Amino acid sequence: MRPLRLSLVGTVMLALLGGLSVAVVAQDEAVQPAVEFSGRFVCTVDDQQGAMEAIFLGRFDEGSLIRREVRGSVMRTTVDEMSDPRLKGDWSTYVNTDEYIWVGTDSEPSPGLGTVVVRMENEEGAWQGSGSEPYLPGVPVPEWGMLVLVGEDAYEGLTAVMANHFVDEPCGWELRGYIVEGEMPPMPEPLEPLAE
Repeated sequence: MRPLRLSLVGTVMLALLGGLSVAVVAQDEAVQPAVEFSGRFVCTVDDQQGAMEAIFLGRFDEGSLIRREVRGSVMRTTVDEMSDPRLKGDWSTYVNTDEYIWVGTDSEPSPGLGTVVVRMENEEGAWQGSGSEPYLPGVPVPEWGMLVLVGEDAYEGLTAVMANHFVDEPCGWELRGYIVEGEMPPMPEPLEPLAE
């Protein structure tokens, strides 16, 4: 049997959800349950490389440490298929990265850092989400990436939660997820530990 692997956040959420009772409040308004969707993007050559600058950080052993900053990269994605028309439109991914490079040494590379904004627009509205894309040397990249998109205009009050992964043949990204009514819960406030 394959062991179940959960992240720290996943374990905490599972424990909390398992211990919660459900309170139902009667309402007159009709609600929509989560709607599943799936789709596929194809690779495109319509990419824009951002401005690059090499920042000298200092000497290290026989060499130097350089941070290569790239700002304003944009990748436009063509939708090949999408099961939910609310997610059909023009998709753009905006990326900023910092890459650490040891010049003139045999040292291992430092972690890389990246920030990403994904935006989809069509005639009815838009979806937007952001996240971080760290790179840790020696740690495999997860097969599926997760992203949360918040709806705007006609999609206001909706949240699209999606997972995506790259496929080689043919070149593109497969994605699947759910659109739910509601927004992300507020960030928790760090509090003092409970007294024993």
